[in-house]
Amino acid sequence: HSLKDFITYLDFINERKKSGIETEESISANCIFLGNPGTGKTSIARLLGKFFKAIGLLENGHVIEVDRSNLVGEYIGETAQKTEKVINQALGGILFIDEAYSLKKERGGQDFGQEAIDIILKRMEDYKNKFFVIAAGYPELMQNFLESNPGLKSRFTHNFTFDDYSAVELTEIFKIFANKEKYSISNETEALLSERLEKSTSKPDESFGNARFVRNLFNQSKVELSKRYQSLDENEKDFSTLSTLNIEDITSAFAIIENRSGAEVQDKKADRYLNDINNLVGLE
Repeated sequence: HSLKDFITYLDFINERKKSGIETEESISANCIFLGNPGTGKTSIARLLGKFFKAIGLLENGHVIEVDRSNLVGEYIGETAQKTEKVINQALGGILFIDEAYSLKKERGGQDFGQEAIDIILKRMEDYKNKFFVIAAGYPELMQNFLESNPGLKSRFTHNFTFDDYSAVELTEIFKIFANKEKYSISNETEALLSERLEKSTSKPDESFGNARFVRNLFNQSKVELSKRYQSLDENEKDFSTLSTLNIEDITSAFAIIENRSGAEVQDKKADRYLNDINNLVGLE
């Protein structure tokens, strides 16, 4: 609906121009993408770039994807250089800032994140309609980030929420990955896959990666199939065993992916607690 509104308004402006009404009307397409990992934010940003180029809003429509590390420096002057560089790269396209809330620290201490925010806001005004900014991240953290900065909130005119996928949708995504690479799964294997994904989606966890989790699961399932295939007797090796993912492959892949995810969550928690302590004492 929002994209249709863009086209309708653009047509309206062109009609006014044909009638001799010359104004400075323009379309602001700076967006906030709210969603958990793996819900399609980056994929949609890339599609928007192509869309805005196709309707004439952007010259190139390319997308420059950055996070805090690409914008914020460690010493005075570095942040300005890094931020200006990525903005110049984004001219004619979209600057996609992932986990945008990480630019601003919650508590004191020397930090150049605010400098990056200020430069981006100024350039959004200086280069209006020459590039658009999409700020993306977890819904709750992004909302808090926007509420804490009125200047930011006023410059983003479109908010899009990317819901988590359901177990049914994630199962379909797995099958899309499989079909694309000429793998098949039986009805029994699909039933197990759906059941396991239902359990994963029923427990809210910020570490769950939605479609990203499924992609990793599919890739690991292929590895498990390759190991099982190599252990088969020669007379058991045929086209079917070469390309069919079974219950054993899926189960093993789930165990490996979930163990890996658990370790990553612990590392993130440790980093978060250490960051909290550093902010409390005010020392490096």
